[in-house]
This record gives sequence, structure tokens and C-alpha cells, in this order.
Amino acid sequence: MNGNQHDLELNEVKAKSKPTEENTVEFNEDKFFGNTRLQKDDPNFNNEDVVVAMKNVHKTYLLGIEGVPALRGVSLTIKRGEFVCIFGTSGGGKTTMLNIMGTIDKPTKGELRLCGTRVTNSTKDSELSDIRLSKLGFVFQTFNLLSSLTALENVEMPMILHGVLSQSERRQRAKELLDMVGLGKRFDHVPSQLSGGEQQRVTIARAIANNPEILLLDEPTGDLDTVNTHVVMKLLTELNQKNNITMVMVTHDVALKNFADRIIWMRDGKIQRIEQVAKHKKLEAIRKVEEELQNAQQKKQMIASGQFKRQEGVIEYRKPTDYKPHSHYVKSVSSMQPATKQNVNNNSVSSRKPSKVESDDETAEAENSQDSITSSNQLIPNLDHL
Repeated sequence: MNGNQHDLELNEVKAKSKPTEENTVEFNEDKFFGNTRLQKDDPNFNNEDVVVAMKNVHKTYLLGIEGVPALRGVSLTIKRGEFVCIFGTSGGGKTTMLNIMGTIDKPTKGELRLCGTRVTNSTKDSELSDIRLSKLGFVFQTFNLLSSLTALENVEMPMILHGVLSQSERRQRAKELLDMVGLGKRFDHVPSQLSGGEQQRVTIARAIANNPEILLLDEPTGDLDTVNTHVVMKLLTELNQKNNITMVMVTHDVALKNFADRIIWMRDGKIQRIEQVAKHKKLEAIRKVEEELQNAQQKKQMIASGQFKRQEGVIEYRKPTDYKPHSHYVKSVSSMQPATKQNVNNNSVSSRKPSKVESDDETAEAENSQDSITSSNQLIPNLDHL
């Protein structure tokens, strides 16, 4: 923090002690979070460019008779076509805020408007389901594809529920969407036959099937490797720029923050700060992803043509009999005397003589065993005459 900012905060603290002056500034937890100065975001519900407007939204979950606050007075405005990233520690309220935007949860208190529709705690579930079907698209970390349906059928499902297109139109649009995400040859594959990156691309195609205004992304790259992360982020940025779809993404990967227009930092159920991403940083992040994908594609082609050989280490194959414990075990079994018993016999003290009680017990055991053998022989009939 530089000296000017420090002087500004010091003057504001001094102004609090003089309430009669005109430059009085209220010093409370809502306007100050640590050393970060926050500006009040006053949502304008009448602005047509605003697709998400939250004003003093609270969400409290009941745990028995005790309430657990997840959101504590969140005010936020998201404009059409924006790419917003939500960061924060676990328990900070990221997922709760995304669920409220997606009408999965209802706000306990406050005002929420989605695409011109007011949402409160008393809004009917039928109305919320219509909003989710026509205005919102969801991309989850765990994909949530229907395992018994093919990729084409998974993409068709939201259009079937919407009931606007005919069967042939639905099938044609599903094929176009899968072609767009690079899965034109995977129409008839079920999710178990697809990789993680391919399943996530099917999920994105399914999410935009009904032309939603907002795409809600909950850790979309959490289960993906580096290459598939680049593929998914390139696809999302293209949808944001070309189709003007509003993106709201929750993630823990700080490396993805430069893809967004704004970054919302959450902490303890409140917005800690809102960071604006410079345009050149976003363009640089997109350019870097495109270069990484081109390099990966060139390397893949070189491997397929035999021009590039992977460095393979020496592979040594062994059988169970090659190991020393195995041979030692086989040797001990063949001599019918376990190795542990041999060690015990070799290390035992031979100078100690058995007591009289031990000798009598051993003699009795030997007699009993002999009697049992004799009695068992008597039970076997003599078959010599046969």
C-alpha cells in the first residue's frame, strides 16, 4: 500500500470522530474489509444490459435449530456478455452464490433478478424450472451426464424438455453442437467411452442447447489435465465472445483468472473485493492457450507420423520366482520345515532340561496319539480277502 492510500484511510478514520463535519465517512464492515476499500455496488434492475442483479442477498441454512449463514448481504451486478470469475477459500460462499444465481437455492433475504425476472424465497418451483430450462446453462465439475445415453442423446435432452424444436431439428442441432466442440465422430459413444475432456465438452454442448443467456460454471476444469483445460477454456472464451453468452465461473485455479473480465473475491459470505482484469491480460491468456494447443497438436502429429519418438525407459519384466523371498519360501516348503522354525531351533538354548511336569505331559500326549492311531486302524475293515 502506498503513502497516499494510507493517508486517505487515516483521514477517513479521523473524519469518523467528527460527525458534525460534511466529509463524514461511515467506517463499518461493509465498506472496509481488512485493508481493502470497497465500493457499494447499487444494482440497477431497470437496465436491460444487466442479466444478474443481487441486492443485499442473504442465505442461511438451518442446522437443527441453529442457523448457518452462507451469504451475508451480497450486492452484485453482472452485465450481458461479461465473463466473471468467483474466487475464494472453502466456505466463503462461492458455490452458494452460484446456486442462488442458478435458482437451485432461494435467497433467505434480499432481492434477486435474473434476466428480468424477480426471484424471492416465495417464488414457485415451476417458475424457477422454466428459468433454468430457457435462460440458464450449467456446467459441473463431475459432468453429470446420463450414463445410459449417448453423447448425441445427452445433448438432445434439454431440447426435448423445452419442447420447441421437432425431432429432426433437435437431432440436427445436437450434431452441430457436437461438431462445434470437436466431437463430430463421437455421436454414438456413451460417457464411459469418453475421456474426461470429451465428457466436459459434451456437457458444454448440452448446456448451450437451448441458447441460454447465462452459463454457470462450477469448477469446469477441476477434473481435467492441462491440455483438456486449455481446450475447455478456449471453447468457453469463444462462446463468450462470439455468441455473447454471459459466463459466471467458480474455480480455485488462479491461473484461469485472466480469462475473465472481472474477478470477485469471496470471503466469509461477503464480497471481499472486485478486481477488473486489463484487456491486454485477457488477450495474452487467450493467445497463450492457442499456442499451447497448437504445440500439442503438432507433437501429436509428429508422434503419429514417426518423426518424434518418446523417450522410453528400460522395462524389466520379472516373474514371482525371481524374487528372493519366493525362492526362500519354496526351499523351506520343500524341506517340510518352515524357515521360522529353523531359526527358532538354531537360536534356542539347549542347556535347559525339561521339567518333570513337561516330561509327563509329553509322555501322555504320545500315548494318547498312539491310542488314537490304533483305534482308527481298528475301524478300517480288512479288505485282503477281497
